[in-house]
Amino acid sequence: GDNMSVNRRGFTLIELLVRITILGIILAMSVPVIRNITTKNSTTKYSSYLETVVNAAKLYVDSYGEDMFGHAETGCAYVNYEDLKDLNLIKDFNSDGMTCNTSGTFVEVHKKDDAYTFKGYLGCADKSNPHKIIYSLPDNDTVNVQDLDSCTVELEDS
Repeated sequence: GDNMSVNRRGFTLIELLVRITILGIILAMSVPVIRNITTKNSTTKYSSYLETVVNAAKLYVDSYGEDMFGHAETGCAYVNYEDLKDLNLIKDFNSDGMTCNTSGTFVEVHKKDDAYTFKGYLGCADKSNPHKIIYSLPDNDTVNVQDLDSCTVELEDS
């Protein structure tokens, strides 16, 4: 009976199921890791863009600080994205059909004893609907601080 010991190459159904299960487990373990990497990348992209905005505002204040604050030693003002763009101090965020050229992107500038501190806000939206902010920094639900008018500049008469 030579024909009884047929050497079957291939997997039995059980072996196949075991292999599929193992692959499934490996996949399930790697998906969150990959997702974290991509999220981290976009977060880094936004936060480094926010740094760019703040640096542009510093250049702006170097040139226009006196116009913004007069001769007051203390005060607070906003540098809007538009102001920076008009002077070519900044280029729009270039990624995934997003624009950060919105009212949610600005820098709050405080002047105290002739020293400036800067706090940047980033509001980015889909280019097709720039009024609907999708992503914002420092945290992702910042109300537009400018609307609250928490920053008032008192200019002395020079």
